[in-house]
Amino acid sequence: MQLKFTITDPTEQLNTVYGVQLPSDWVADDSIKYGKQGLIVRHDQCGKRQAMVRRMLGAADALTIDKRWFKSTVFKVCQCIVPINGYRVCSSNIWYEVTMKDGSLMHCAAICEGWQSKGGDIREGIILLTTAANVLLAPLYNKMPVLLHQRELDSWLRGERPILQELNRIASPYPSELMQVEQCVTK
Repeated sequence: MQLKFTITDPTEQLNTVYGVQLPSDWVADDSIKYGKQGLIVRHDQCGKRQAMVRRMLGAADALTIDKRWFKSTVFKVCQCIVPINGYRVCSSNIWYEVTMKDGSLMHCAAICEGWQSKGGDIREGIILLTTAANVLLAPLYNKMPVLLHQRELDSWLRGERPILQELNRIASPYPSELMQVEQCVTK
């Protein structure tokens, strides 16, 4: 799955939706891929939303994550959101773009994890959470990002419930009737 993040006026839209300022090291890119930097929104230590740039490490099925995953991989975990306008998926060598029908941002649930490198540096990256595809997307691909509704953003960012309980709650496919799929002209 290839994610895409293009916003015509990112400062205004992100400020309106999330109430954050863009970080100075973020450069708008129309293709956020695994291993590349992407924009995330998360809470800081004081509980205030902040936008930052982090490397996308991979994806994980929200329903297969268990306690062992948190113990074995990292020493610091927090919940975050990856804001995107849409994402692209390839089926039978044809690329399709998935967006919201109303043109609004998609709020992808993710986990920001921190670890210490062999050299002693603190590193952070994000794992995008996935779930089963909805009825609209299932013919193209069997997975889709876990998408949050606007009303769920604060609850997810604050981590109000234990993370495994929260993952079970949010891991249902996003409603098909709110999304649209179009064939891409270019990859």
